[in-house]
Amino acid sequence: LLAAAGLPQPDGVVTLAPDPLAADAEPLLAEVPWGHAADWVVAERPVARGTAQLWLVPARELAWRRGHNLAGEARDTARLPATLAPAWAVVPAGAVRAVGAFLRSCQVAGAGARVLASARDHATGREQFGRPLAAFQVIQHQLARLAEAVAAVEAAAFAAGQAIEAAGLPGARAGGRGDAWLAVAAARITAGDHVEELVGTGHQLHGAMGFTAEHGLQFATRRLLAWRAECGPAAEWAAALGTRALARGGDRLWQDLTAVTDA
Repeated sequence: LLAAAGLPQPDGVVTLAPDPLAADAEPLLAEVPWGHAADWVVAERPVARGTAQLWLVPARELAWRRGHNLAGEARDTARLPATLAPAWAVVPAGAVRAVGAFLRSCQVAGAGARVLASARDHATGREQFGRPLAAFQVIQHQLARLAEAVAAVEAAAFAAGQAIEAAGLPGARAGGRGDAWLAVAAARITAGDHVEELVGTGHQLHGAMGFTAEHGLQFATRRLLAWRAECGPAAEWAAALGTRALARGGDRLWQDLTAVTDA
């Protein structure tokens, strides 16, 4: 984001504000991941239709109110004083949230792969009625469903990464063929829609053991549940994707979504 906008990349820990800044005198940085522990925050402030300012905010100068998400990860809030003058550059509107949504989709893919690996190890290493759990057809079916969900999220996230690399920053504006926003939206929707399968089937395969705080499974599943609501839930992205598809015409949706593959 900073490099594409022509802003310097500072030393220290940089975090991303998931929601755009309000246009009031003291805009709010809401639920910033590890805001109190960061050195810098990258945020977006809409200024005109189709464009926004990308702000690089010194996090150490802010008074943070600490919070956390479902997984216990820090999600902190702070107001920007009117006297603060951050470095900024012009970017497409919605670029910050889109990049955040892309990152969350990648994280869902990674956590989903961790759930699958744990479930596979549990099913092959634990026996019931003298046979490994993985020998039962119903367990094999559940493992296949879990693998299918992971593969779908990984493929969508990979395609979004390719689109960003080829087309540049994704922006929530009416775009043409090759607009990376469409691939990011598809990845975010795919990731959000598969979280329930990853969490539900993952815990079911582990049985009662997987619900305990001592088991490592919850480190992945609680984050899956938390991440699907951040940087815009799947339903919000689906509505935005539908609106854009209607504006461009339904007959163009498939070629828009497959543009990165064609490239």
